[in-house]
Amino acid sequence: MTVRVFVVTVVWLLHLAMSDFFMDDSILYKVDFPGLEDSSNIGGEIQEDMETYTLVSKNKEKYQCFIPRVQEEEEKKESRYHGESPVQLIEKLFKEQQCVHRLESYWTYELCHGKHLRQYHEERAGKELKLQEYFLGRFNADKLAQLAKEDAADKENDITRH
Repeated sequence: MTVRVFVVTVVWLLHLAMSDFFMDDSILYKVDFPGLEDSSNIGGEIQEDMETYTLVSKNKEKYQCFIPRVQEEEEKKESRYHGESPVQLIEKLFKEQQCVHRLESYWTYELCHGKHLRQYHEERAGKELKLQEYFLGRFNADKLAQLAKEDAADKENDITRH
């Protein structure tokens, strides 16, 4: 008899506990995106400037996604860069011949525009200086002149290199 009362009590308590967790899926939500002037007619009719995608969840629920269409502007095609070319910008650095140093734990790197790229390590013992260095690259003025000539030819032929 006590077992039967215990089972009935547990079933009754489970029923009460489960009734509190009843979920209603009938409430629909609307998300307003900033910049979209009139989003009220999305649910009824499809706007011409919107792309529609139907997505299905793993529970077979269907959702419609409305994404604004991308429109190419003719201004972007016509607005081209009219400034200096990369070669012209680099030429300024080579004329100034400034050096930039980067200190690492052991090595120091020196980039002198228009001269060289060098990796070195200095050790000083009193007045004595031990220098270990490697040149990783040297400037070639002929190569820069060739690049400038190719760049001028590209501008004449309306060629843009990236």
